Amino acid sequence: MARWAPAIAVAVGITFAPQTTVAADLGAVGELFGTVSTLVWRSKNSAKRPINSATARLRLELDGGRTLGDADLSWRIAYDNEITGGGLVKSPEFALLTSAIEPTLFDGGRDVTSGGSYLWRHKIFRASVAYETDNWRLILGRQRVAWGSGRVWNPTDRFNPTSATALESGQKTGSDALSAERFVGRFGSLQMVFAPGVAKRGVSRKVAVRWRDTIGETDYALLVGGIENEKVVGLDLAGNLSWGGWHLEATAGWPKNSERYAQVAVGVDAIFQPEFLDQSVAFSVEYFRNGAATGNAPLGLAPDRINSRNRDLWAFTTGYDITYIWRAGFTALFDTQSGSRVVIPSLSWSASQDVDVSFSAQFFQGDTTSEFGAGQDSFVARVAYYF
Repeated sequence: MARWAPAIAVAVGITFAPQTTVAADLGAVGELFGTVSTLVWRSKNSAKRPINSATARLRLELDGGRTLGDADLSWRIAYDNEITGGGLVKSPEFALLTSAIEPTLFDGGRDVTSGGSYLWRHKIFRASVAYETDNWRLILGRQRVAWGSGRVWNPTDRFNPTSATALESGQKTGSDALSAERFVGRFGSLQMVFAPGVAKRGVSRKVAVRWRDTIGETDYALLVGGIENEKVVGLDLAGNLSWGGWHLEATAGWPKNSERYAQVAVGVDAIFQPEFLDQSVAFSVEYFRNGAATGNAPLGLAPDRINSRNRDLWAFTTGYDITYIWRAGFTALFDTQSGSRVVIPSLSWSASQDVDVSFSAQFFQGDTTSEFGAGQDSFVARVAYYF
C-alpha cells in the first residue's frame, strides 16, 4: 500500500479539491491554465509478473494573442512535469522505453531526477505561434496535425499516428512543423505542412498538401505528399446516413526501397434508442486493411504510419450515457487472420465542472505471435483536475 500512497494522495486531493477555476490572466502575455492528472494502473511486465504503476502529471498551458491590423497573432505553450513510479520503472523494459527518442525535430525534454522506483521528467508538449487572416492561417512550432475521419485507425494521419491500445490515446506527440492553410469558399481549404527531418533522431522529412471541401452532405479530402523517400497519396470521405454516418480513409505509398502498399479504413456509425433504455446508444464498426503488414511484430509505433503485424483488423465501439455525469463505453478490436482480440470496457464520471474520473481495463487474448495476443491485461484509473 505504501508504494501507492503518493498517487492515491494526488488522486484524492484532485477529486475533493475546491472546484474554483484558478486560471491566471497574465495580461498581454496571455492566460495561464493547466491540468493536474494521475494515472494509476495494474498490469504485468515482460517477465509476466504483476506490477502496480502510476504517473502524475502537471501540465501548464499558456495561450495568448494580439490583433495586428486585420490579422490575429497567437501563441500557445504546453509544459509538462511528469513523475512515473512503481513497478514499471523497475521493470526490465523501462530502460528501453525511456531511451527511445521521440520523433520530433528538437528534444524538448529532460530527466530532472530519478531513483530505484521513480523517474521525474519535464518536457515541452506543445509550442507554436499562429498568424491568421480572413483567408490564411500559418502555424510554426510543435503542433498536432489532426487529419482523418476514422474512429480507431487514421491512415491519412502521417504526422501523428497513435496506437489503438495506448493507455492515454489523447497524449499525441506533436510535429515540429510549419503549416499553412488557405481558406476557399464556405467550407473549402488548402492545407500545406512541412516538417524537417533529422536522421540521428529518426525523424523523417515530411511534406504534404491536402485539399478539403464539402459536396452536399459529404466531406472529402485529397492528400499528396512525401514522407522522406516515400511518395504518398490519400483520400478521406465522411457522410451522413438516415440513422448515422459513414467514413472512408485510404492511403497508398511508394517507398523507395520496398514494395508499394495501401492502407484503408472504412466504417459506419449509428445511434439508436432501445425502448428499455432512457438514453440512446451510440456504436460504430470499423474495418482496417493494412497492406504494409508483413506478419512480423512491429518495432514499436512507427512515427510515419500505422504499424500492425497482420493485415485485416476490425473494431467495434459503443457508448451509453447512464446519466448526464456517468458514461459507459466498450471497445473490441479483432485480428481476423489469427483470431486474437482485445476488449476495453470503460466508465467515465464527470465528478464536477473541473474534475474528470475514468476507469478502464484491457483484456488481451490470442497467441503471442498474433496481433493482440502479446498484450498484457491492465486495469487503469485516471483522475484529472482542470484549472
